[in-house]
Amino acid sequence: MSAGRADLFDGERVLWEGSPTKFPVFDRADVVLVPFSVFWCGFAIFWTVTAISWGGGALFALFGVLFVVVGLYFVFGRLIARWLRLRGTTYTVTDRRVIVTSTAFGRRQEKSAYLKTLPPPVLTRGTGTTGTIKFGASNWMDDIRSGGGMFALGALTGRGTASLPPTLVHVNDSQQVRDIIAAAQVSKQV
Repeated sequence: MSAGRADLFDGERVLWEGSPTKFPVFDRADVVLVPFSVFWCGFAIFWTVTAISWGGGALFALFGVLFVVVGLYFVFGRLIARWLRLRGTTYTVTDRRVIVTSTAFGRRQEKSAYLKTLPPPVLTRGTGTTGTIKFGASNWMDDIRSGGGMFALGALTGRGTASLPPTLVHVNDSQQVRDIIAAAQVSKQV
């Protein structure tokens, strides 16, 4: 990997770079989101069919179609968007920051957080040496907002993913990466 993937500050030193080893379509948040998505889409289809069959007018039908489109995004689109986003994701750990750079649909997004402001890294082991690294304890709502690819839920709740620490999903040698981050955090506190 080249250090040019993330925008670095002058004097910033790269400690580790990597990318997801897998591109999971489903994650922990989907235990809640999949049933909700199916319910939403089913209700939206019911609404639209009922509005059209009862002669509710174009406005009710258009309203229903809008909710069907949102429902289809909840059921399929967010999973595809997550998969595509992870395929174009790289992670960089420097002596100052953790940086997640994603490229999807021609858009490049970079999210970073300073090591000294992050809680300690928490490793959730996957298969073999892979795992996911989060910072601090997270609750199921954080998982829905960050891992769920649910930009709409962030907009509905008024809290997007910008306030959440970065997450390193399915990294290889995850225990070693966690240790690199923890050691860099300790050196920043001294």
